[in-house]
Amino acid sequence: MLFRSTSLAAAFGPGKTPVYLIGNVMIDDKEIDALLLKPDALFVIEMKNYGGRIHLSENTEWFADEVEVMGGVHGNPYRQLRANKFAFLPYLQRKAPEILTQRWTDQWWYICGIVLFGDEIQFDEKIPEGISDWFTICDQRSVVRAVSSFRTPRRVLDVAELVRIIGGLGLTARHLYTGTAPAIA
Repeated sequence: MLFRSTSLAAAFGPGKTPVYLIGNVMIDDKEIDALLLKPDALFVIEMKNYGGRIHLSENTEWFADEVEVMGGVHGNPYRQLRANKFAFLPYLQRKAPEILTQRWTDQWWYICGIVLFGDEIQFDEKIPEGISDWFTICDQRSVVRAVSSFRTPRRVLDVAELVRIIGGLGLTARHLYTGTAPAIA
């Protein structure tokens, strides 16, 4: 499903930064919970239906309170998100000539990742420094802040390029969310 996010629209608003949220998208046989596209950042989002105090690691199990949070076949949500990020990257590299107005492909590697929890979380740990420039976790209360905090260095996509990313995924007007948000032309 593709739609202009109505909850994000409150933060980015009409006439401001366009933000496109695509749910349940397949890229190169990888099912990705969501992609969020805005001119200054591209995101892969992994959604988890947990809440509580979060304990995470790049390499070992994650926990929400005492319950293990799985990352599908990848073990933990970070590794699952990273695998999905590296499924999106070659797609963008292959499609660059069709997407980009200018031939700027040097920043495709900079795809942000968010693990979004469905219930409220508490997180007192620090995201490891080596991944904190592209990765975070949040819940519904802090997703707008998380999305707003990431910016791709030096590269900004225009609306036409964002729409071409969406079109390259095979999504058309029939995939548009028809709530209160305006449709994509």
